[in-house]
Amino acid sequence: YLNVSSNRISGFLADYINPSPNLQYVDLSSNQLEAAFFQDFSSFPSLAYLDVSENQLSGSIPANPPPHMYFFNIAHNQLEGHIPNNYITAY
Repeated sequence: YLNVSSNRISGFLADYINPSPNLQYVDLSSNQLEAAFFQDFSSFPSLAYLDVSENQLSGSIPANPPPHMYFFNIAHNQLEGHIPNNYITAY
């Protein structure tokens, strides 16, 4: 469980989330994180909740969500491309 939302944390997303097979809840919303979004979630197989909204993340959304994810908020970033169908059918 990691919640550091609504702070002034800046830097790169990877600096705050280390790959972990047991991490289930991450809320880094409303900060100043930047750089590319994850390319895949294979290092986070248990991740069920991810909120990185209202940051400055860039890049594209990984093709496959973690198998147990039920909440995924990436609003108000600088992401590109389309939302893969796996996210739409997963929820």
